[in-house]
Amino acid sequence: MSNLSIVLCTYNEAINIEQTLTKLVEKTPVKEIIVVDDSSIDGTVDIIKNFKNDKIKLFVRKKTRGFASAYIFGILMTSGDYILRFDIDMYPEIDFFIDSFEKNKNRDCIIFSRYIENGHDLRGHYRKIPSLILNKICQYLLSNKIKDYTSCIMLFKRDLLSDILPQNTYYANFIIEFVFSLIIKKKNYLEIGFIQKKNTELNSKSAPNVLKFIKNGFFYLITIFKCVLLKFKYLFINFLVKNIIVDKKIVAKVFRYNKKKFKGIKFFTPNDLGMQVGSMNHGKNHIIKPHFHINRKKIVKEMSELLIIFSGQLKVFFYKKNKLRAKSVIINKKDMILLISGGHGFKVLKRLEMLEIKQGPFVGEKDKMRLEKL
Repeated sequence: MSNLSIVLCTYNEAINIEQTLTKLVEKTPVKEIIVVDDSSIDGTVDIIKNFKNDKIKLFVRKKTRGFASAYIFGILMTSGDYILRFDIDMYPEIDFFIDSFEKNKNRDCIIFSRYIENGHDLRGHYRKIPSLILNKICQYLLSNKIKDYTSCIMLFKRDLLSDILPQNTYYANFIIEFVFSLIIKKKNYLEIGFIQKKNTELNSKSAPNVLKFIKNGFFYLITIFKCVLLKFKYLFINFLVKNIIVDKKIVAKVFRYNKKKFKGIKFFTPNDLGMQVGSMNHGKNHIIKPHFHINRKKIVKEMSELLIIFSGQLKVFFYKKNKLRAKSVIINKKDMILLISGGHGFKVLKRLEMLEIKQGPFVGEKDKMRLEKL
């Protein structure tokens, strides 16, 4: 079954792009090849256009430039269940990448790592040593559960984007944030040893001069500091929030209970949502001043309901506009799920006790359109 999307970011890759595309279009698991080009001037785009293959989808950017923004743009253009990105000059490793995909479909993310067993960095010292030092800093300040925080060679499930979507668009800093999020959000990830060969630095565009190399390193350190702050944030919140996205729209929010508390009050929903969900944690003798809620006329655009799990386990299914099932999520004891819009169904996995809160007035089945099958 073809369910793998490939994301390729190109800028003056005429020397490598033909070999890469020739190998990829022949691979059965590959559903599509998203090529994001930053207005190459060496004929790269012409070579891509000469490939008459429906799998290849070319996007040429005229104004926006940069690896990170190209990577994120490419990710958002994919439609496969799995997404793989690698550098254009790594086409000799395509069989290795595809084989790793076939063997690890149960994983949320695979990181092709240079700093574990069977992994190695064969680039020159001016590239290898700073990379090694940076990753040691990440391991020390963030977590040593992952050894390669700066590997841009990754394979991950598309569903992961509903919970972890890269935001930082400076160089490859967003990779550090993405990888660290895998840890703090307890995703099912795996590092596989990968050898980064010398040929990947022959036409390096990331740091063509010493000043830019230093600048990149400075922004890396800022990103690590932001992740440290995020690490402490996750130590003091009551719930970890996951967005469920169907048809490019947030249809639900899952609130995972976290034993480590924060103090005060925190809302997890945007202000314009008809159903508001927040968490409150105060010490003994804390006073909340008496108050009245002012009656206002409000327009509710979507019917929302909140499910709070007291015991047991529930599987929630989500449906696309065409009524086909899109994805599912399992919620456990002390978790909550806010159903915002779209179609959904349920299957009880363990004897269940839960509280359901929804908007009124209640009109029974008139508010629902039933499907025949789960």
